[in-house]
Amino acid sequence: MGTLPTPFFEIDSYHDFISPSIARNLLAGARAVQGIPQLREVGKGGGLESEESLRFLLTLYLEVRSDLKAVLNQRRVDRKFIDERVKATFEFNQFLNREFEKSDYKTILGLEDSQGRIVIGPLSETYNKKGGKSVASIPRYLKGPHVTLFGPPDSAKMAVNAMNAFHRKLKDEPAIVEELLRSQKFSPMWGADDEDSKTPLRQDLMDAAVNLTSCFDGSIAAEDLDGKKRYRLADDHLSLPIKRFPGLALPCTFLFYGESPIPLHLYDFALHLFKNHNRPEALVFYVPKLENEVEAAYIHKMIAAAERLIKKVNPGYVLGSVRVMVVLENPRAILRAHEIMDELDPYFVGASLGWHDYLGSTARVFKEDGNYRIPVKADPNIVIKYIHASHRLLAEVIGSRGGIKVGGMYGILPLSGDLKSDSFQITLRGFIKDVVTQLKRNLDGFWVAHPDFVRLGLALVEAWRLHLYGNSEAIKKLVRSLLTERYQTEVLTFIESKDIDGLNPQDPNYVRSLLVADIKESDFIANHNPEEVRFNVFQSLQYLTDWLCGNGCVALPTTIDGIAVRVMDDLATAERSRWEVWHEIRHGRVSREEFLEIVHEEMHLIRKDLSDDRKIVQVKWDERTSKWYPVALKLMIKLMTDHNPPEFATELLMPFTIEEVRSAQDPWDYISKIDPEKYKITPEVERYSTAFEICGVKRFAQVLSAGIAMDLTAARECILSFSIPEMIRAAQFHGDIGEDHRTLDAQAATEQAQVLKDSNQVKTELRSLGSQYMKKFGFKFLISAQGKTGIELLGALKNRLLNSSAQEVENARQALWSITDQRIQKKFREKAVPDLCAQIEKIRADTGVCGASIAINCEGRTQVLSFGESEKAGQAVSPSTWFELASLSKTLACSFALEYFRSKKISLDTQVNKLFESSHSQFRLKSDLNPNWADQVTIAHLMNHSALNMHYVRGVPAHEEMPSVLELLNGSARFKYDPVRVIYPPGAQFKYSGGGFLVLEHLIGVLEGKSALDLGRSYLDQLQLSALSFDQKSIPGKDYAHGYLDSGDLIPGTRFMFPSFAAGAMGTSGDMAKYLQMLTHAYNSVDGVPGISHDTAVQMLYGSDRGSRDFMGCDMGLGVFVTEAGDNKIAVHQGANDGFRSLYIHCFKGPDQGKGFVLLCNADNQGVEFNGRVAQVLLTALNIEGVNAELFKSDFTFENLEQEQIVNLGYKTLIFRAFEPSLPEKNQVLGAIDPLATYNSCVGAKLLFVSNQKFARAENLISPNLPAFDPELFGRQGKVMDSWESARHNALACDHLRFELKTASSIRFVSFSTQFHDGNHPESVRLGAFEIKTQKWHEIVPRTKLQGHSLLELKLDEDQRVYSQIEVEMFPDGGLTRLGLYADLPSEIAPRFKKLNLAQPVRFSDAIPKTVKPMTIPYKPDAAEIAKNLNSANSKREIDYASVAFGGKIKRASNEHYGPAAQVISPFPPIHMFDGFESARSRELGHSEQVELTLGKKIRISRIILDFSFFINNNPLEVSIEGLEGHQWVSLVEKTRVKAFAGNQKEFLIQNTKEFQDIRVVTYPDGGFNRIHVYCFSQ
Repeated sequence: MGTLPTPFFEIDSYHDFISPSIARNLLAGARAVQGIPQLREVGKGGGLESEESLRFLLTLYLEVRSDLKAVLNQRRVDRKFIDERVKATFEFNQFLNREFEKSDYKTILGLEDSQGRIVIGPLSETYNKKGGKSVASIPRYLKGPHVTLFGPPDSAKMAVNAMNAFHRKLKDEPAIVEELLRSQKFSPMWGADDEDSKTPLRQDLMDAAVNLTSCFDGSIAAEDLDGKKRYRLADDHLSLPIKRFPGLALPCTFLFYGESPIPLHLYDFALHLFKNHNRPEALVFYVPKLENEVEAAYIHKMIAAAERLIKKVNPGYVLGSVRVMVVLENPRAILRAHEIMDELDPYFVGASLGWHDYLGSTARVFKEDGNYRIPVKADPNIVIKYIHASHRLLAEVIGSRGGIKVGGMYGILPLSGDLKSDSFQITLRGFIKDVVTQLKRNLDGFWVAHPDFVRLGLALVEAWRLHLYGNSEAIKKLVRSLLTERYQTEVLTFIESKDIDGLNPQDPNYVRSLLVADIKESDFIANHNPEEVRFNVFQSLQYLTDWLCGNGCVALPTTIDGIAVRVMDDLATAERSRWEVWHEIRHGRVSREEFLEIVHEEMHLIRKDLSDDRKIVQVKWDERTSKWYPVALKLMIKLMTDHNPPEFATELLMPFTIEEVRSAQDPWDYISKIDPEKYKITPEVERYSTAFEICGVKRFAQVLSAGIAMDLTAARECILSFSIPEMIRAAQFHGDIGEDHRTLDAQAATEQAQVLKDSNQVKTELRSLGSQYMKKFGFKFLISAQGKTGIELLGALKNRLLNSSAQEVENARQALWSITDQRIQKKFREKAVPDLCAQIEKIRADTGVCGASIAINCEGRTQVLSFGESEKAGQAVSPSTWFELASLSKTLACSFALEYFRSKKISLDTQVNKLFESSHSQFRLKSDLNPNWADQVTIAHLMNHSALNMHYVRGVPAHEEMPSVLELLNGSARFKYDPVRVIYPPGAQFKYSGGGFLVLEHLIGVLEGKSALDLGRSYLDQLQLSALSFDQKSIPGKDYAHGYLDSGDLIPGTRFMFPSFAAGAMGTSGDMAKYLQMLTHAYNSVDGVPGISHDTAVQMLYGSDRGSRDFMGCDMGLGVFVTEAGDNKIAVHQGANDGFRSLYIHCFKGPDQGKGFVLLCNADNQGVEFNGRVAQVLLTALNIEGVNAELFKSDFTFENLEQEQIVNLGYKTLIFRAFEPSLPEKNQVLGAIDPLATYNSCVGAKLLFVSNQKFARAENLISPNLPAFDPELFGRQGKVMDSWESARHNALACDHLRFELKTASSIRFVSFSTQFHDGNHPESVRLGAFEIKTQKWHEIVPRTKLQGHSLLELKLDEDQRVYSQIEVEMFPDGGLTRLGLYADLPSEIAPRFKKLNLAQPVRFSDAIPKTVKPMTIPYKPDAAEIAKNLNSANSKREIDYASVAFGGKIKRASNEHYGPAAQVISPFPPIHMFDGFESARSRELGHSEQVELTLGKKIRISRIILDFSFFINNNPLEVSIEGLEGHQWVSLVEKTRVKAFAGNQKEFLIQNTKEFQDIRVVTYPDGGFNRIHVYCFSQ
């Protein structure tokens, strides 16, 4: 809703974590780091930070930043590539009925981008096979079993425990463990984790760095707070810390170079290396979240650069000392293991599989595939069942090359240390099976989440080694000593059994199996099962809260086989939880409402600590967490419900590591005010969540959240009708009277503030009597406690205990409403959410409007609000009150008329007078200015206001008889009507005309021989719009609003009657809003809706500007004004009848499709202000993209304006000036400064007007930089150009722009550049200039021809005039790269400029670089696959025989300059503009292009659809379609205008009953389309 701050980080992807708004706020408190220029910090440093180490860090950053930027930018590009194609392949599979588990299910694996890169998938057939160069030598300290404890090192005590893990014995550890470890010469490993296990707070990172260094030098020690217990390192078998630094994507929030954050991984890696470079064993690192070999190459460069820098400091340092182990936790990486190893040589020594992140990342990759399911989190056997292929790849690839191959985490923990407890036993059962599984798979180690499992893990490894050598007694003894009889047999049998087979690597589904992307549904519990959702929510709420508190990992409660255990959650497990739930919500298997209900129920359970034996709250609601639980709830809701969620949860979490945010009383509110867009929760989700939180009852939440305006009347009625079960449920969400403050939510604590001050005796008695009340009535005591003391409540409770059940049910409902109402009002205040109804009522009172009816469309629902009175001191306005729609009638009339003419097969280009000649009417259009104009008026001209006079039609008092339309057309002195006349060349100029609709109404009446009123009624009934009518007469039983003038006087007869089509329709706002939704649906669906065809909707909503923008700031369609708000397309119409004003604004296409409103009020010009101000309120509340609320004007004066200008200029001023146009992307690559920029008067100019800049921004034309061309830079509109480029097929003679010079100047030299435009350059250009002295425009360059990719330099005749404004006219359209205007030039340059009669365009010597266009999805089925596709096609539906899937082929295309014709028969949905056929622009009169195709078989064609989805500005002007009959092409579709169908689809119903196999599409004069579908009648 406003202008967002511009990104400014060097690595712009870091703005995903620290948005520009947050960054500006953060940097405001930054200070310089002493001694290091441009390095700035937020907060206080320490730890390993020193001037030398930070200088080392900065030097390293400057050396690798460009590589890192490229890597992270490529990630962004790849995400888009993946998302587009996953969605397309999903739709392809649905189209062909492909089953998810079958091998022919199409995925994105192996697809190439425009650079020839396989974005995700193996690069060679050896991706999972043995072979390749051996890894670098493995140091002795890395040899042996990698039993690895994982955890953060920020606590000295925990660091000591991790280092001493070998010596940490269980209380009742069996002797066999010690026996097995006695000969153990290797030590365990410790994954010292600064990534997923740690909240990246600066102090904690500094502490972790110091602790880890102290572990290596042996000096670390700690003691408990009471000093009773000290922690020291053991003498032997100390764990080897392997530092895991953060992922590449994360920035520092506390250290900046200039205004850009230092990468967090560099900070962690560089400071550690600088401090510990003299200890080789300290130089082993876990590298997380690599995605491919390019990112591995970056890590190689980072390490190599760091080592070179270290060697400069310490010449004795040995290059190549660093060793890395890669955590394979991304599906892209697992398929590139060989390549990653190669790129990291000689540093690479091994890899581990982080399977939680691995599953979460896979879920992210397949987020647009509705069939994908992640293995459920509750399944304890995921590693055994699903990770087999990944383990096998580790063993085969990493192992065969001598690398260390480590499995993943076993994160289940017991509730206590009692080895024989049920909890420990079931934990051990899973642990042994998990470890043995990984050992069976020939892995060298695994991760554990707690020190207690290190010794057991090492013992298991040793016992397994003996088992492999034939001695199974040790492992049997170990199992029997650890497990009770309950699990011994099961585990011993498991040890002896074979591992699961898994898929054969030659199986077509093997790669999907490797990615765990082949599961149709879990066999443990369904992902959408409410209990699985509840489990993920319960865990996520607690984890996120603990993370926000500063802990990165926490053991959370769960159950296995009904036995309570804990599971160690870190950020990886939280990520896979959120993606699991997100998938289920996104793809409709779990409703958002059901999810939100579960969320608040689990929050309630946590807050009240309603733990039991099966479900235990681990992260308690207390003073530490109470501040953060509400934040965690908001974050989780956003992460799990956003349509386009963040890639990483840390994108939302990172700002909460900033101390300023953490210290805020309400961190969510604080950060949301800094960046409301980043933390915005979808409004409908926010509303339902808030409503359910207030009361806890689904029905109430649905009522309260039904619209953007809270309807308190409906909410009250809902609660007062609650059943007893609903009351009981609602009461659970309210605190008990006398309850302890520690379990009350913030709202309840505020409500009971006075009670909490009372004595314990009073509170005890309240609780006691409350229990009696509950026992007697079956529900708890409900009363509004706000402002009441405990004594007062005690008295009320005693009195109500005497009541009957019926009395108390009613009392409870009333009390519940009172409590709820207070909570609703408090929510409004807390969130600073305006009460829309109160706002609108205040506007009504301020403007003096009598009454209003407002219908709001949002989220597929219509909410109707009523204000004031339908007549003064009379009946209140209600949703059923009828108002005059005034000129909104024109929209209804147009859709009716278009459907009528369509049914009669009458073209809109038909001349009106010809139609009158064919009827019995004597009326003919006439023109007093040019008689020839009259016969040129077409039906379309009547509806787009481009021919006739009569702005307003006049009304007739309702108590009088309405004259005939014909009487008004010919002029009526009695009713003050001038004769309708043609006053402009038809179609040349916009002039608002109610007269056109008088003609239209009369025309349909005489053609049909029936009253247009009767026909209109029948049409509205077809649309099921019973509360709309073209009839002026009062219908019995309807409440009609009375009309009022600004003076307050009643309109004679209570209202006037008007000609039906022009301004006479009447009805409710609700039905008008319903109509707009139907029109929207018809526009976006080729099938249309009953009563409104797709063609009708498209024709109505296709706008052009012939003066309508000056009139009201909008283009003109047919009966509808059309405008843009960002990427939204908006339908608009205003209305003004005497005593009534109306307005609708409705989004029919774009991100806010379906949002809008209808405003009807019974007022005169006061109604314009009312509607304008209410529209501002609603546009803000609806959060319409592209509406800049900062540009709304607060007032509008009617003085000195003609009546007919008040409405249109009023709305233009109050509303439409805030609508910002959709612009192509800015050019991101700037050329060098033009050497002549200082001479060029264009530089610094201010754009005033541009007619069209759909392909490239007009601001580029006056840039001081030389033009740049990036062959790989594409945007929504296609190739991003550094020029001004307009859309194809300009309906007007030229496109033009006007700008104001920064400094007024004379002009002696002019240059026009079309660089990089060749074929899409303008045919010619003209230049005008506005002279200051005479205040007149002068032509300074007449219309002059241009050439492509050329520079034309002109010397003008001597001209001393000084100009302030310039107008450029570009004929007819195209791309103009630069304009130069010079008063003077350097002497060596000036001679190049020639007089117009001598000047010739000079072609640039450098060729235009060949563009690297986005790739399409290849599909080349053989005959067998085509037959299979045909067999799978549903026999009940039509088959698209143009599709290559069903045998279609391209025979020929005349011109494929921008896009290949082969794509138009692709079975995949189009994904961009280049995914289709497009020819070059043509300037030749009568030019056309052709595409010929052969259908899969000879068929009788039922219909043909041309899909222009991504051809927004470059679809053809017209098309025709022909079929080959013998050797002759015959017409199937006559030449038809299709420009209006840009970004849409056009259907042609084929009347020819013959069979055809060859089809030809002809486009005029040029342009493109994405797809053609040719359907056959069912056979």
